[in-house]
Amino acid sequence: MKQYKAKILDIQIPRQFINNQLLDIIDRDKIQFKVMTQDGIENIELKQNEDNTKLHIDDEVLITKQTISNIDFIDIEKVG
Repeated sequence: MKQYKAKILDIQIPRQFINNQLLDIIDRDKIQFKVMTQDGIENIELKQNEDNTKLHIDDEVLITKQTISNIDFIDIEKVG
């Protein structure tokens, strides 16, 4: 498990397609964060949930990355 702090620089709802059809923004279930870490800028794309949709630009966050049973998990939560 790896944890590190970051600052959110940008938040976007990425484009998603089903059967080569672009989904309407209301039907998309992903959220993408551009964050600044000690190692530089990183893009993190996650499935939207109640917690990560409450994050804002300039929020300080804690990013947790871990692998369980060969599946990678990423969690992002506001610090403070």
